[in-house]
Amino acid sequence: MSSLTGARSIFPGKAKPKKSTMTVPAKILG
Repeated sequence: MSSLTGARSIFPGKAKPKKSTMTVPAKILG
């Protein structure tokens, strides 16, 4: 879960849409 927290810090949901949130973890997984 630490990875997701760090990703959120880099790409805050407020600045980008929720769709972007799925793109961030996708890059970490793949």
